[in-house]
Amino acid sequence: PVETLPEELIQAMLDSNEAEIRTIGLVILAKYSDETLLKRKESLTAACSSPLADVRQAVRPIIKRLAAKDTDFAKKMVEDFVKTLLRKEKYDGLHQDMLHLLTNELEGQLQTVPRKIIFRLLNSKYSSGQVLGIALVQKYVPSSSLSVSNIIRLANHEMLAARQTAWKMFNENI
Repeated sequence: PVETLPEELIQAMLDSNEAEIRTIGLVILAKYSDETLLKRKESLTAACSSPLADVRQAVRPIIKRLAAKDTDFAKKMVEDFVKTLLRKEKYDGLHQDMLHLLTNELEGQLQTVPRKIIFRLLNSKYSSGQVLGIALVQKYVPSSSLSVSNIIRLANHEMLAARQTAWKMFNENI
């Protein structure tokens, strides 16, 4: 069975400079049982934040499958990947891929992002973090829970979507 292959071997394949070897590593990874994959969260996290865009994108269906099966796994992934959007991007395209993963494969657990983190995302230096912050405000922060000064700050945001959200909230509370 594939589960007898050493984890280090699979990781080496995923880190290979050769696309064909990475593909084989991803095929093997996808054949692992869900139970085995759930025990290898670190390997999956590494694949999701790989310097290689093809690896980051190819692991998405595995993450989606596991997130549907195990909410604790999904919550932990959301927590880890949201933090990535608050830090400088290590590799070109990483933030965009993380945003996609969060808003698609892990979307069902985004309501677990604490309000404090939502506002940190909104004020982030990184556009992918801001985009996620705006989406979270729109979906999970009731306008009635914000002060007028919070709505005004949102209305002064550099992103149009944030300003539009502020106008909608302002109109709802008049």
